[in-house]
Amino acid sequence: MTIRIATITIEANDLNRLATFWKNLLGYEQVFHPTSSVRLDDPSGLGPTILLQPGFTKPAAQKNRWHFDLRPDDRDQAVERALELGASRLDVGQTGQESWIVMADPEGNEFCILQTLQDRQQTRMATPNSFTGIVIPDMIHFPDDERSSYTGAAVILAADALDNLTAASTLFTKHPIVPNDLEETDTT
Repeated sequence: MTIRIATITIEANDLNRLATFWKNLLGYEQVFHPTSSVRLDDPSGLGPTILLQPGFTKPAAQKNRWHFDLRPDDRDQAVERALELGASRLDVGQTGQESWIVMADPEGNEFCILQTLQDRQQTRMATPNSFTGIVIPDMIHFPDDERSSYTGAAVILAADALDNLTAASTLFTKHPIVPNDLEETDTT
């Protein structure tokens, strides 16, 4: 069974202003919707529909429980474009070292503009030993105090790296110190 996100629904106070903001920021198209809601579709057909509904009457008094993370081709240009369209920068306690910029749309809905994929890859290439696992053929060992939600993704990256399927092979290298409880065996 496959499930995918088809529509993201956002309640709006100023429906036209918020629709214009997201339409222009994401490059979406406004299409017919049989209700008073505004429907925005990704022209490529790859992204989810955004449905803006009337009815939002007051701004949230606390931080959103979820938000969009947008990955642009040019982060500075995307931030400038968002600001021109009515977004604002938010201070949620950032240190200034983050690879994303926290913003709010014209009605205060938080979203982040991430670094470009190319910049992300360059950062990781510059710090190839930034992973927390030790990769050994057919085994991955994560120290108990470093287990995280990234373990599953790291396992996939490591598997691809061992088979030289992706650039991940430069991120995962054999650690010079193999824990005593793991022995490397020759698989050739």
